[in-house]
Amino acid sequence: MHAKEIASSYMVSYAFALLRVNQMKIEAILNEQIAHFDLCPGATTIEQWSRKTWLETRIGERLVPIFPLWPIRDSLSKHDIHHVLTGYHTDIRGESELAAWELGSGGCHLNIIFWIDRVSFFFIGLLTFPIATLRAMRRGIQCRNLFSRQMDAILDAEVEDIQRELKL
Repeated sequence: MHAKEIASSYMVSYAFALLRVNQMKIEAILNEQIAHFDLCPGATTIEQWSRKTWLETRIGERLVPIFPLWPIRDSLSKHDIHHVLTGYHTDIRGESELAAWELGSGGCHLNIIFWIDRVSFFFIGLLTFPIATLRAMRRGIQCRNLFSRQMDAILDAEVEDIQRELKL
């Protein structure tokens, strides 16, 4: 296979993958992300995650509780969906970019704890990845986010519809 054929084949596969994702329900995408990236250690679906009471991290083979979920559960779910919709990664740079995007696109609604978290990551991003963080903020200003929406309606929607509503 020549380089041009490989590139063409890759682009077709990528296009089909995007089409598949755009036609999926948000709940299905979030379940895939939770399972594949171990976003919520000890849970493989949004249903299992919703029953957890603590945000946990994995240290070796052990799950260690680090923060109670009750004040941030809804916002954290919407934040994870923002990762999927915007394409920002879950490393420190991606979290900083997503914090900037979320602040630019309307902030965290009424969740004070999440506001503090997002502003903190925004400033970390300004110090460590200033151009990427400001670019994400500029992108966010042109969009909306999910923080003021009801979770049930979000989970039942298709990715493409939510992206259109958020102006992504």
